[in-house]
Amino acid sequence: MYPREPGLSLQKWAHAQVAVGARVACYHDEIKVSLPAVWTPLHHLIFTFFHVDLQMKLEAPKPVVIGYAALPLSTHAQLKSEISLPITRELVPQYLQENGKERSDYLEDGKTIFKLQLRLSSSFYPINERIRDFFLEYDRHSLNKSSMGF
Repeated sequence: MYPREPGLSLQKWAHAQVAVGARVACYHDEIKVSLPAVWTPLHHLIFTFFHVDLQMKLEAPKPVVIGYAALPLSTHAQLKSEISLPITRELVPQYLQENGKERSDYLEDGKTIFKLQLRLSSSFYPINERIRDFFLEYDRHSLNKSSMGF
């Protein structure tokens, strides 16, 4: 992820803040991510949710992890999409695969309580859907030709 301050190296994480006492948490941060040219089902974003107890008087409040949400990029990275994800209490091994999802302990009985809006803004991936479809078809045709030995 690109840092907010120019001149720093890429980061592996970014924080977003919410208002204290808000009934529904609302994030308004934009995060810029450097993506690989080819996405596989293993490429994903992890969202970690923290709780900070502001009532503690004796020492500085420490964030406590309350859950995680995983966003597979290969299935959700469209030009613009509204996405809802469930939040799991912990990341189990192979959490992106179906058998990992079945073993997960979800908050709110697995309801999709984390909602986000994803907007792809790329200089590498075409924004126009028709151009993107053309490139996908071209790639599919090129791969078929090369596998046949042409």
